Amino acid sequence: MAYGALAGLRPVNGLYASFFPVLAYFFFTTSRHNSFGTFSLAALLFCNPINRITNLYYVPSHSNSSIGMSDDEYNFRLNVAVTLAFSVGILQVIMALLQFGFLVTYLSGPFISGFMCASAFHVVTSQLNSMFGLKLPRAYGPGNIFMKYYYLAKNIKQANIATIVVCATNILILHIFRIFINPPFRKRFKFPIPVELLVVILSTVLSHFIGFSQRWGVQVVGQIPFGRWFFYEIHSNTHTNHREFNFIQQFPQLEGTERTLVVQCTWCSNLPDHQVHLLILGFLHRWCQHLPTSPIS
Repeated sequence: MAYGALAGLRPVNGLYASFFPVLAYFFFTTSRHNSFGTFSLAALLFCNPINRITNLYYVPSHSNSSIGMSDDEYNFRLNVAVTLAFSVGILQVIMALLQFGFLVTYLSGPFISGFMCASAFHVVTSQLNSMFGLKLPRAYGPGNIFMKYYYLAKNIKQANIATIVVCATNILILHIFRIFINPPFRKRFKFPIPVELLVVILSTVLSHFIGFSQRWGVQVVGQIPFGRWFFYEIHSNTHTNHREFNFIQQFPQLEGTERTLVVQCTWCSNLPDHQVHLLILGFLHRWCQHLPTSPIS
């Protein structure tokens, strides 16, 4: 659900992306050590062109904008998202046919470490609105991360204390389990405590029965549709420009880098074939054109 929100869509799109592409990848994978699914940086990279195109071309059907994302805006954003996924898939197939998968072997360890560290800063910065219960102005271009912290400092007096308490409590619980509880537990039982899932369940139950949203104005996900999924069609009036095409060019190599890094970190000899892996990702992105998913990798 979080990845759907990070991509500028609705949480349900993250649920779709966590099931259908992974199910299809089961039949194509080339390495049992490989990890597949959504991840935060890919969602953020997709969010930037989605927000940019929405701001440029989306015209609300009425002037009074309500809190949250309207159905019309959501449909427009989803149309842009599946268009970008389709474009990325086509480019990945072309790169695989041209044998461009070898490029990931030239990435050094320090480069990967710095890339992951910088990505963590961007992921944390993207969550400032949710962490403090604020609606901060959007910032684009070079130095946008500094502008976001400037907007945060400027509007810190309007922060929701209840939201900060909930966020800090969850972070503290996750940190305690990850550092102090899960390591000895894993040595004894060979598997960690699924603290992330437990925190989500506990927070959801408490929010429902205590009424975080009604009492203290804490933003909640709200109702999530269930019971069916549907095929999605790209509309012909989706707009793209050269900035979005630059993103489409850069994203396939990012995905291949991230997936190869996960496999190599297992210190095993059963590494995937870069060309085949890139081709599989391309076909899956092409297939996801017909599903209302957030980005996959």
